[in-house]
Amino acid sequence: MPKIDLPTLPKLLHSFFHEWLVEQRNAFIGRYLAYRDAWRLFLRFVAQHRNKPVASRPGTSDGCRGAGISPAHRAGSGEQV
Repeated sequence: MPKIDLPTLPKLLHSFFHEWLVEQRNAFIGRYLAYRDAWRLFLRFVAQHRNKPVASRPGTSDGCRGAGISPAHRAGSGEQV
């Protein structure tokens, strides 16, 4: 039986923010920021209750940073940032 590579949580979050929320739904920056902040709070909550640190991406000081896109990325879409 071949092994199936399941996507990791960071890959799923990246896909959600980049492919679905921004590209397919063309979401307003406020919606993007609300989803991003909700995920940050949720991941920190889980980490605290499991007594484990939030994993950080290389080059960032915030373990939750990088789950989505920067507001500057949306600046070219004609929306106010």
